[in-house]
Amino acid sequence: YRWVGFANHSQGKWGEALKAYEACHDAFATDAIICTEMAECYENLKDYSKSFKVYKMALELQANDENLQAKVKELEALIVE
Repeated sequence: YRWVGFANHSQGKWGEALKAYEACHDAFATDAIICTEMAECYENLKDYSKSFKVYKMALELQANDENLQAKVKELEALIVE
């Protein structure tokens, strides 16, 4: 499922990618890349609250990642508005 998710993610098929990522998420829950890709899918599907939640999970796994820090702040601002 991880590779099916990645293939669909690469093609911008956000819904299909998300289905695959969700199917394998438990096995990869500590993988910041999977979390980031899932969060991108939610964001592109305009589900900002779920995207924020999953980006925060990725940030917990990679606390020093400046891109993740920025994305969490960006989405937090969208949710508040």
